Amino acid sequence: MRAIVPEVTTPAALDRVRRSIGLRGPRLAYRSLYARLPGLLADGEEVVAFGDGYVVGAGLPSTGAYVVLTDRRLLALHDDLVEISLDTVTHVEPVAGGGSGVLGFTGGAFTLLAPRFGRVVVRVRPKSAADAMLEALGARAPIAPAAAEDPLDAIRRLGELRDAGLVSADEFTAKKSELLARL
Repeated sequence: MRAIVPEVTTPAALDRVRRSIGLRGPRLAYRSLYARLPGLLADGEEVVAFGDGYVVGAGLPSTGAYVVLTDRRLLALHDDLVEISLDTVTHVEPVAGGGSGVLGFTGGAFTLLAPRFGRVVVRVRPKSAADAMLEALGARAPIAPAAAEDPLDAIRRLGELRDAGLVSADEFTAKKSELLARL
């Protein structure tokens, strides 16, 4: 797997990752990530990409987080740490139109399957961070092409996003009507 930087132990190294994936804004915006991340990494663990986003799945907190992909784990850093070992990921799939535009979210998204968490939806901005994560994950697990989605599955996923607070009830209802019309 290609890591963007060889080692992340310093703020300067995180700055290089941030610039390479197009994160805008001053380092101050990521101060809690800069403070927490180096202490969470194992010796030799490399950061591939990071950004703002959500990691949504059964039993996972549905709050915004810093989403970090290393060469070993996917991390969601909010009040609690959620970590998914990449050794357990069995499937990765891009989400077509991952930047939903909902509440200004214009990044990218993908889903992955991991036994402990089941199906997990990962939304990250900027899109370049999501793309870097998807590329790196593709080297570890088969990536399914973004195929035409079953409308009932899409409605279920929209319900998860609504329940997580990422989609409003009105947006859910409008999209549900559109998807039901395809049946």
